[in-house]
Amino acid sequence: MKPLQAAKHFIIFCQVIDNFGDIGVCWRLAKQLHHELGQRVTLWVDNLESLNAICPEINAAQSQQCFADIEVNHWQAGIETGNSITHSNTVVIEAFGCNLPADAIDAIRLYHCQWLNLEYLALEPWADSVHLASSPVHGCKKTFFVPGFSPSTGGLLIDEPLRELIATPQYQARKNLSTLLTSLGFNGLHDFENHFWVSVFSYPNAPISWLLNALEIGQPTLILVSEGHALNAFNQALGTTLTAGTQHTLGAITVVALPFISQTGFDQVLGACDLNIVRGEESAVRAQLLGKPFLWQLYPQEEGAHHDKLNAFLANFLKGCPSDMAASLTALFKLWNGDAYEATNINLGGLLSSQAACKTLDRTQDGLSQTQNPQGQMQTRWQSHCALWQKTLLKQGSLANKVLGASEKVQISSAQPLGHLGK
Repeated sequence: MKPLQAAKHFIIFCQVIDNFGDIGVCWRLAKQLHHELGQRVTLWVDNLESLNAICPEINAAQSQQCFADIEVNHWQAGIETGNSITHSNTVVIEAFGCNLPADAIDAIRLYHCQWLNLEYLALEPWADSVHLASSPVHGCKKTFFVPGFSPSTGGLLIDEPLRELIATPQYQARKNLSTLLTSLGFNGLHDFENHFWVSVFSYPNAPISWLLNALEIGQPTLILVSEGHALNAFNQALGTTLTAGTQHTLGAITVVALPFISQTGFDQVLGACDLNIVRGEESAVRAQLLGKPFLWQLYPQEEGAHHDKLNAFLANFLKGCPSDMAASLTALFKLWNGDAYEATNINLGGLLSSQAACKTLDRTQDGLSQTQNPQGQMQTRWQSHCALWQKTLLKQGSLANKVLGASEKVQISSAQPLGHLGK
């Protein structure tokens, strides 16, 4: 870790909108800025219960606290926030357009602090031109920081725990997850070591009945379902009342309802599975960086704006993909996101079949883009393509490092016209 005497003070404001996505990104960013980059970090969050859910060590009833050397404050009406901004070596991060309180803006203006607006993950081409563009606001200069998939954007959160998980063989990742779940009172995963493992974290409108039929792939399959919307959808499709820690068998498929686990624990779920079905942004980014087959359900938006985002993502993700597989994956992603695609045109089993395999990729020297399993088995083409996509993303560097770099660059740069955000 870099010495703290030369550190900036990063103050992150987070308003919880989607339960765990917004705070999940902010908490990962806070931890990496401090523990890996040696910066002082203060987090203001309006919902401590959500932070407590992903980090149980946080006391949801305590308005001011420090955990892992990160200052955590409850952001609520009438609370002074500007008094945490005390010098010009401060970088204020307004996460996802949460609208800073007036006293914080006054302090930014008084101390000439840097103000970064951390945007949502951008999938469209406009992200390159908007990233690090600035705009005058309340006598200050607000700079827009745009996470994304191209080298000209702010990149993605790639922290040391993720790198360690990437380097962990899958058989060991499964043992680690089994140990974690045993500590939470569920100890049944050792019975499924030879199964095909699928994790499901979805919104309520996911086509679960179709998924159950599609996962009849000729080998025993274990589906690990997250509590909440995903589990409710499975119960509706199966006609069951599964609760955390219980399971249901349907032919060769076993559905296990996971107990709610921390952010670190959810990473372990993704690391243990062969296919990760994820939603939103935070879990989707994590799944893609692991280099495994994944299926992404974007947050549904009015007038179908999420379909445009999905098309923009697929245009990047499927570059270099064989045309037949690209057509299958396009249909699969669109079906999962509520587009009008015929389910009968999608052969999920074929995408997952080892018969359509490419040569197993070699482990790279740094271990980041390795996808060879411990048995040395052949990879499916889907696995191989996701491994190449992982390698592309890892080359772009981490969002936290780019935030720190932007704080140095923005300090000496003049404001640029913002233009149109394209949203």
